[in-house]
Amino acid sequence: MATPKLGKLLPSTICTLLRRRTLGALTGVLAASAMLAAPALAGATETLYWSHTGGVSSARLPGGSAAEAFGLTGVAGVALEPAAGKLYAADFNGEIEVRPLAGGAPSTVISEEEEGIDGIALDEAAGKIYWVNDESGAVRSASLSGGSPETLYTGAGTEPVGIAVDAKAGKLYWSEWAAHKVMVANLDGSEAHALYTGQEGPEEVRVDASTGKLYWADSKTGQIMFGTVSGEPAPAQALYTEPEGRTAEPWGVAIDPRAGKIYWTDKGSGKVMVGALAGETAAGSPSALFEGQSEPGYLALLNSPLSTAAPSIGGNPAIGSALSCSQGSWAQDQPEASFFEAPAGYSYQWLRDGTAISGATSASFTPSEGGSYLCDVSAVNQAGATVQGSAAVTVGAPVPTVTISAPASGITYMQGAVVPTTFTCAEGAGGPGLASCNDGNGTASVSGGSGHLETATLGAHTYTVTATSKDGQTGAASVTYTVVPLVTEGPPPHAQPIEVLILGGNAIVKGGHARVKLACKGGAECAGEVVLKARVRLTVKHGRHHRARMVTIVLGRASFTIHAGAHAVVSVKLSSFAKKALAQASHHRLKAKAIATVRGAKNAHRTVKLLEKAGRHAHRRRKRGHKHAP
Repeated sequence: MATPKLGKLLPSTICTLLRRRTLGALTGVLAASAMLAAPALAGATETLYWSHTGGVSSARLPGGSAAEAFGLTGVAGVALEPAAGKLYAADFNGEIEVRPLAGGAPSTVISEEEEGIDGIALDEAAGKIYWVNDESGAVRSASLSGGSPETLYTGAGTEPVGIAVDAKAGKLYWSEWAAHKVMVANLDGSEAHALYTGQEGPEEVRVDASTGKLYWADSKTGQIMFGTVSGEPAPAQALYTEPEGRTAEPWGVAIDPRAGKIYWTDKGSGKVMVGALAGETAAGSPSALFEGQSEPGYLALLNSPLSTAAPSIGGNPAIGSALSCSQGSWAQDQPEASFFEAPAGYSYQWLRDGTAISGATSASFTPSEGGSYLCDVSAVNQAGATVQGSAAVTVGAPVPTVTISAPASGITYMQGAVVPTTFTCAEGAGGPGLASCNDGNGTASVSGGSGHLETATLGAHTYTVTATSKDGQTGAASVTYTVVPLVTEGPPPHAQPIEVLILGGNAIVKGGHARVKLACKGGAECAGEVVLKARVRLTVKHGRHHRARMVTIVLGRASFTIHAGAHAVVSVKLSSFAKKALAQASHHRLKAKAIATVRGAKNAHRTVKLLEKAGRHAHRRRKRGHKHAP
């Protein structure tokens, strides 16, 4: 490694690096034999990970004891991927390895020919890993799924050591220890430039995206520094300075934006420190969480999952119908701050009337009895588990059902006609039984019967049958019909031939829709489609020449249903070409052919003028202005 960098390491680390340089063939064997299982972390709120000369240690916060999580000599950067249950660690020998947070054998993710990998960072959403190499001065990235690494930036002799990725902002930050700079670039390495210069010994760099602040440790001045992501001209400031007379060498940094805390390692004193992001306050000075560590380096903070939105229950809340429970929403990682809390998995528990249901531990559940139901979702990662409950839903028996077998809906009857009805009612599965089955016209029973339509009053009517359960739940069914005046000659209205008429010669256009007036004669109703067509002149390129020709285009179409003897205005949505043609037409008027087709009847044809409302008003204003012009 470069001389300035070696000057920062204790003799034990230098010897380790030289040994690894000589015994490179044994590196993988030594790393695997040193791997230890992670401690049990269930129930913890936060777990802090930090690298040191012998690997990676972890401890619960606050006040837990440190335990080995990753045995590996010469460890540099660390990063977490809690959703996948993984811990990544880099060593100065030029390798980045990954192992399960819960314990297990490591595997190599990145292996470089040159030594000197220092800080590492993840972009979990993109499946990429970033790192810096203080030997080559390079900033690199690679896909976690494989592929060749990509060099994003190289600064010879700059010795980059710390790196942070803010994927949401599309930015990459790193420190250059030998060049005394804190740098920023796009994720692809473009537009790289210095945010802060003149820093003595910048080490790990972190970002609090919620405040737009940038934090880093300075191993030469013994300070924890901060600035903004916009950089100079505003100077960087010291958040904490180690007391005078004490050997201090701040190195790694991690931020807990939720608790307003900042953690750092002091390589000189072998301590892991914590303080407030607000700096020295009445709450107290920074304190040592762990002491006696062997050259503590980079930090990562794992928080148990945080719920941001409660789960919800979907489905029909009835006996025998499946209910589903969503996961809810949970806070995601903030890798730019080295703060991780994404869930690694979920479990479910259904409750009835406040009591857990034995065996009901999947995302779906089918109740077999009524009651108040809710589901608890437990999100878990290696730091612990968090339970979030849904709102309760009341489950009852399915509502009763009604079937009207006669008459059919939509028929027209003469005034005074006698029209019988037939209907049945049924209780929902598991229900207490029917209390009544009533058609509202004086016919009431428990399960159904025969009634009649009310035909004394002219106009449109609705006939409804309602079933009521003994628990008060109701179900209903309806048919509609029309009563017309009694005629003494000729066939009844519903026996007359169906005919549709297009009324009026104009179709007003407003909001991109043409209003076409239709009428229905005979039968029960007219159901069909109205189409607007027009002959327009189009200029078509033919070879090197342009020729004009007349073509027929469809301006728009719409379906309709009109009761016999009724009028209706059908709104026809015009195509974009039709609206353009209308806008360019003289006085905003366009001649079109309206065709109304009806099932079981002849088509109706009529030439209409499309009149755009706004264009017509504008035309009138133009005429008035011309008339009174001086």
